[in-house]
Amino acid sequence: MVPSPADIIRLRMYMAATCRVLGWFVVLASTPFVVVFALDAILTETHYWGWWDNYGPLVLSGFPFLSGLLVLIFARLAARVLVPFPKRVLCPKCDYAVDGATHQRCPECGLFLGTEFSEPADAPGPTRS
Repeated sequence: MVPSPADIIRLRMYMAATCRVLGWFVVLASTPFVVVFALDAILTETHYWGWWDNYGPLVLSGFPFLSGLLVLIFARLAARVLVPFPKRVLCPKCDYAVDGATHQRCPECGLFLGTEFSEPADAPGPTRS
């Protein structure tokens, strides 16, 4: 079965919502670590051997936080990439390209495709005004 454009848009909405939920989960789960390590780095007056000893945990806890923010920001783009519109409509039996066909049978193997694969021959195209 070829998914309709409405089905693809619905799948994209579900995927974007899933990405947003995942992004919020990662951001909220990593926020306490970022806050604790930031306060520790700011309030610690003893300096150890180097920069990494003071700020290393803050940098490491910031990676999940920033990745969660990126997932939140680019959720719609991720949904478009993960659920693309099909570029070509192929016959399920012989993989012959039947997109834009005006008949309900595959011209290569004769498989009955139904109305989902065919377009009416007298369908109006785009008009210029």
